[in-house]
Order: sequence, then C-alpha cells, then structure tokens
Amino acid sequence: MIRRHLLPVALLWGLGAGIATWPTCAAPSDIKDSTTAIAQALPDWLYTTRPNDTLIGIGQQYLANPQDWPLVGHLNNIAQANTIPPGLVLRIPANLLKQSPSAAKLSAIAGQVEVSAQSTPNTPAAWRPARLNQALDAGTSVQTHEKSFAQITLANGSVLNLEPKTTLTLDRLSLYAKGLMADTQLRIKTGGISVKDNPKQLPNQNLRVITPTAQAVVRGTEFRVGVMQQTTREETLAGAINLSAGGAPVLVSKGMGSLSQGGANPIAPVKLLPAPKLTQPATQITHLPLTFSMPHLAGAVAWHGEVAKAANPSSVLYSQQSRRPELTFNNLPNGDYVLRVRGINWQGLQGYDAALSFNVQAHPFAPLVLAPIPNGVLPAQQSKIIWVERELANAVHIQMANTADFSRIFLDQIVKSSPFEPEANLPPGKVYARLASINDGVQGPWGEVIVWHVQPALASVNLSQAPLRIDSSWVFIQLPPPIIGERYLARWYPCTENTLNPEPWVPNLSGLLQWPRPKQGNYCVQVKRERSADGQQSPNSERVIYLPETH
Repeated sequence: MIRRHLLPVALLWGLGAGIATWPTCAAPSDIKDSTTAIAQALPDWLYTTRPNDTLIGIGQQYLANPQDWPLVGHLNNIAQANTIPPGLVLRIPANLLKQSPSAAKLSAIAGQVEVSAQSTPNTPAAWRPARLNQALDAGTSVQTHEKSFAQITLANGSVLNLEPKTTLTLDRLSLYAKGLMADTQLRIKTGGISVKDNPKQLPNQNLRVITPTAQAVVRGTEFRVGVMQQTTREETLAGAINLSAGGAPVLVSKGMGSLSQGGANPIAPVKLLPAPKLTQPATQITHLPLTFSMPHLAGAVAWHGEVAKAANPSSVLYSQQSRRPELTFNNLPNGDYVLRVRGINWQGLQGYDAALSFNVQAHPFAPLVLAPIPNGVLPAQQSKIIWVERELANAVHIQMANTADFSRIFLDQIVKSSPFEPEANLPPGKVYARLASINDGVQGPWGEVIVWHVQPALASVNLSQAPLRIDSSWVFIQLPPPIIGERYLARWYPCTENTLNPEPWVPNLSGLLQWPRPKQGNYCVQVKRERSADGQQSPNSERVIYLPETH
C-alpha cells in the first residue's frame, strides 16, 4: 500500500480584529532537516509484471543502466531473473530509472504575474512578466502580486491555482520509465495554492508540495495549502491526507482542515465552514463597481472571493479577501462570469465555495455630465449640456422626457461630441435626462437619470400697445410694472445708426420708460424681460417712434 504523507503547508491568513494571528517562530533544526531529507527523497515506481517479463528485459527497457537489473531482483526478493510470475508488483527506485524532463505551462494569468528562470553561474535569476501558455521548466519560479492570479497545468493534467501574493518554485518536473511515472516537487515560499491532483487518475503520479517547515506528498486528491511566516494551513476538499510536522501525523479527511505553527505538531482537524448561501444579483449588471453582500455564516470572520469567466471557470481573473461582509470588484469587462465565495474561520482555515453566475454589460461607461448640475434650474431656451467621456466612445445617445420612466420622450438624439444644445426650447416643468456612450456601434448602459427644473420661457413685451406720451422735453412709454423677480431691459437709438454697435441695455424696475426728447427723426425702442433667478430673457420687442420737429 502506498501511504499519503502531507506535512503542513503554511497559513495564508493573518488578520487582526477577530482572526487569530500567531508569533513567528523559528522552525526547530530537526524539523527542517527532516523536511529537507524527505524533500530530497525520490519515490519508487510500482511496476506490475506481465507475461514473459524478465528482469533483464525490464532493465533494458526502463533502467538508466540496464546492468542494474540484479538490484531490482534483490530489492524485490526475486531469485530467478527469467522466471517472474505475471501480476507481481515490483518496487523500483526512481534513481535507477530512465529519466526525462517533464513540462508545465501557465494556463491562465490575471493581474501582475512574473516568472523567474533557474539561475546559472552565468545567468542570474531575474523576474520577468509572465506570458499566457508560457512553458515552465524545472527550477522556474512564479510569483503573483496583489489582486493577481496564476494557473499552472502539469503534464498529467494536475492544476495548480496560485492565490495573490504567492511565490512558487517548480523544484522538480521529472518523467521516469518512458513517462510511465511522474515526479513533481513544488516549493511554496509565501502565499497559497489550491491543487486538483491527477484528475485522470493515472498510476505512478507523485506530487510533493514543500514549504519552509513542511511537506505534502499527494496522490489523486483536491486540497489547499498556504504559507505565512512559519505557520502552515491545509484544507482537504476531497479524499484524505496525512498532515505531519515534527513526525506527528494527523489524518485530515474530506471536509476538514488543520494547521501547524513553526513546525509544531498539527492541531486536531477542524471542520471546514460550509458553502455560504449567496443571494443572486440582478440578471444583468450595468454599473460598476459591483459589490456582493455576504450572508450570515456561523463561524465566518472573513471572506475569500474569486471571479472567473463563465466559459473558463477554473481560470480566476480577480481574487480578494475581506474582513468586511462584502466583496467589491471594480472593473469587469462585459461578459458572463462566475463568482466563488468561501468563509474563513478565526484560525484562518478556508471553507467550501459557493458559486453564482452573473452577467456584466457596463461598458462603455456612461458619460459624466458636468452641466447643467442635477436638480438645477434651467431657462427654456438656454439648455446647453456639457459632459466628459469616462471611456473611449464615438458618440453619445441623449434622451429627455417629461416622466421619470421615460414613457413620454420628447428628445431622442445621437450626437458626436460635447456640448449639445437642443434646437427647440425645453418644455417648462421637470425634465428628465439620461445619456449613454456608444463605441463602435455598441451602446453602453444609461447613466443615472438627471432631473432639471425648466422655467417657462418669458413672453415678449407687448410694446406696440404701450401708451406713448411725448412732451417738449421727454418721451415716455408706460409698461405694466414687472412681476417680482423680473425686470425690463430697454434701450433706444436713432434708427439710422449702425445696429452692429447698439446702445447698452438699461434696467428698469418700474415699467415707466423715459428718455430726453431728441431732435426730429425716427427712433427705435427695444425692450425685453429678464428673470433674475436664472438670467433668462424674453425675445426683443421693437417699436419705431417718429418725433416731429419741435417749435
């Protein structure tokens, strides 16, 4: 029987305010030496003999040195090299087998991910930006930064998901016996990974995960392992694993988790938190950022959330942890997504995932309206709208209505650029407006509805019917007194003057207009109303007055 050994893999969580944090402890030298020795050990290959197999033939086919076949016979208590019964399981040390390098690749990356090749005497290691589907050789290191993610796929289909702030080294990627056995060794310096090992259930697949104080030997299971300082955490999601540090193994079954501090014995397994019950958001998300409120989950003091494309849910695009019962994602492109959320208990152990699907259609973002200000008062004939784009857009769709539900739209227009001024006066009363950006023929969501209060247009002054009185010294025109909040603006000048440089407007609050009587001729009088609250003015009214010669 092949045993599964898993030594702790450090804790990835150290929050205050309700989450336990532990002091950094130097690992005892005997623990470190034990871990190093186990890490350096190679697995045995288990070969099931077939009819007509011989030790010499096995040596020629699978051993690096075919002449080492007597060692195989000695290790397996086989006296007759040419007489081996079929179905016998032979244990052959990996260091006797033919070896070839295996391969891994970066199957997904998001955010800031870097790769460093193994250093040589002539080429020191340097971190460089990672590339999607980049091949990774033994000795390569991968690190994810804050709010970043990487996925590594091994040759046998095993998948490693690197959480944010993780540094992982591919210590060993080896194939033995013409690829019939794989030996992979990973080393976590900081951070955490989730592993789905050997999903095809291939025989003789060996995976080790090494941390500064522990080691995990895994075969065909699903688990998470994380490192922070000298603390190790492990959560078993499927199967069962022996977790050990300091020579004291603990069986961690499915649905349980354990941790070890500073290489000390692991704690007794703790039941993982169940998947939270998430509330489905709106069918379509049209505005960002997007905040998910977390439900009550007994025992949860923090949350871990991941967003992935629905078409490739194993490839995480965004990942974050929060002490508050909410997770916020700022800028998701349009598309279909899956959110995975799990609770974290006071020890830092993470529970099972809950998942829900949602769709984002928030781009291009609606423009930001600068003027007029919301709830502002507008003159009917002066309604210039000014905005700035928040994302690349070719045009803007503008709608105005008399009702908040836009059931009575009176303006529906696509314009190329700011500012925009309607050709006709706006109707008096409340006006509701909304804008949406258009880029390459695709319209984004409407922005927030803006309400403006439009003052009715001022009527022109009935100047032609106003009483006129002329005496030897003055000319009088009597208008009705202006209403409160309004005034008249008036001017007069000889009709023969150049109107390109007219007389200035003179304000009047009484309604009695008067001018010193000039000499004989035709004189033009212009009058208009002005409202002080918004500066709105009525159209000009004009009257021509003939003054005869005085005697």
